[in-house]
Order: sequence, then structure tokens, then C-alpha cells
Amino acid sequence: MKLNKALILIIIFTGLLSLETSNLNAQCQINSISPSTLSFAGYEGEVKYLTFGMSGGCSLSFSTPPFLQVIQTNSTQLKVTLVNRSTYPGAMTAGFGIMSNGTTLRSVPVNIGSGTTTQLSGGTISISQTTVGNNQSPGTFANSSSASGGSGNYGYQWHKSTNNGSTWSSITGATSLTYSCPALTQTTRFRRKVTSGTLTAYSNEITITVLGVCQITGANPSTLNMVGYSGESKIITLLGENLSVLYPITFGTPGFIQFERISDNQIKGTIVSDITYSAGGNIAIIITGDTNPPFLLPFSFAGVSTVKASSTENYILSYNPQVEVK
Repeated sequence: MKLNKALILIIIFTGLLSLETSNLNAQCQINSISPSTLSFAGYEGEVKYLTFGMSGGCSLSFSTPPFLQVIQTNSTQLKVTLVNRSTYPGAMTAGFGIMSNGTTLRSVPVNIGSGTTTQLSGGTISISQTTVGNNQSPGTFANSSSASGGSGNYGYQWHKSTNNGSTWSSITGATSLTYSCPALTQTTRFRRKVTSGTLTAYSNEITITVLGVCQITGANPSTLNMVGYSGESKIITLLGENLSVLYPITFGTPGFIQFERISDNQIKGTIVSDITYSAGGNIAIIITGDTNPPFLLPFSFAGVSTVKASSTENYILSYNPQVEVK
């Protein structure tokens, strides 16, 4: 009697397990798939991507022939690679199954060509400037090396991404070998898509870094104090955010002083002719293209004549202690 009860429990447990698995498979469904059929040219290492929609959140496995490798790259994408070229003769029609818990959820047809075309290479792109100021253009992306392989006939489409390559979008009208980039307001990644018949390949990716808006908030020293001699100069360190030579600046100055930029955050003012009178005011430092008011740097010049007339010049006696004075 005890043996019969144990046997009954095992049968009931097995039935429940089978029912649970059946319910799980019923809940797990492939709702959509794109493309519905994969087409390969037929060369070793050729890759295609397939996107799908699924309900049920099940783990997936794949039933594949020896010449197909299927990898799930994320929750909605499969990467299918043609491998072991020697295991199939010429062109053929095959397929693979998307499975869960031993049940096939969807069969995907696969057409394989004869492999007479060579693998497509997307070539490489380049650009000389990879960092720009806000609302500036980096210039034109050049074709460093051309696409190769495939049928020999190529089509181009440039892509951009503003989320570090997570998603890409086609750039309207950008279908040439090179691409003239407009002014950018955020860091953007670029690539070139190449198609040849049914084949697709991509170039390398290049990120253009866009600096934040340039702002001058102060200077050190806070006031430009000078005497006024011709050739007299002083260096001013600008304070603020995103100070870079990528943001050109101009100066609204009186005619007796000239300024030049010597680094990202430093300017040099030089007196070009003697100033014989005391003078003061503000020097306007203007960021090119900025619509905000310019930064005003106060200045004060004593005047050469005033200094000579009202002060006694001091001299410093230099000596060498090693020389004996007799």
C-alpha cells in the first residue's frame, strides 16, 4: 500500500511539472520578427541581425544547423553568423529554430547564396578636429580608405548617435562618400554605413566632443593697473567655464593698448605708445558668437608724465660678494 501511494505521488508530481512547463510555453510567444527571412551572400563570417518581440520573458535557446551560429545580443535582438563554410555546398535554403524549454516558438528561414562575392568592408573615415565649441562645426569627414568587397557597387548612408552608440539614426541627405558636418550643440558619434547588394558593413566610429558654453566670470588681477610706457605688458588670467581657444575672443580697447590671447585662459596686454596722462575705464572682452553682454575688465593707467613728475625713481645696487672691495 505504501509503495502504491508513493507511485501515485510521483505520477501526480510529474503531471504537475508537465502542466507547469506547458503553461510556461503557452505564455512565452514570439509576437514579431524582422526580417522574416534572413538572406546571406554565402561567405564565411557573414553576419546578419534579427529583431523580435516576445511576451512571457522566457529564456531562449536555438536549434541550428552546423553552419549557423545564433547569439542573443539583448532582449530583442539576435546575431546570426555564417560559419563552417565547408559544411554546405553552394547556394541553399536552410533555417533555425527559436526555442524555450524544448519547444520551438518560431522557425526562421535562411537563404544562403553561393558565396561568389567577397566579404564587404566598410572602409574608414577620419576628421582632423574631434573637439569643438558649442554651436561649432568640426568640418568634413573624409574617406580615409574606401569600401571593398561585395559586388563592387556601393551605396552610403551616414549615421549619428547622441547616446554613445546605443542607438543610431540616419542623417537626412547624407549619402555621399564624405560628410560635411553642421554646427553641433551636443557630443555626437558618427559612422558611415555601406551597402553592396544584400550586404551591409560599417566604417569606424568617430566621436565629436562638444564643449559647454563658454563663460567669463572674472579675471586675475581683477583690474589691469599699468603705468603707460610703450612696450609695457601684463598678463591677465581669465576665470570662468569652458575657457578654450576654440572660443575666439575679441577686445574692445582704447588705441594705446593691444591684446593677444596666449592660452586657453590667458591674455596679454601691451602698451603700444607712451600714455602721458592718467586714464581709466573698462576693456570689453567679447566671446565670438555669444549674445550675452561682454565681460568688462577695469583698467587704470597712471600716465608716464604723471609718474615721472610726482615720484622719485629708485635704483637697486647689485654687487658680487665674492669680489673684494679695497
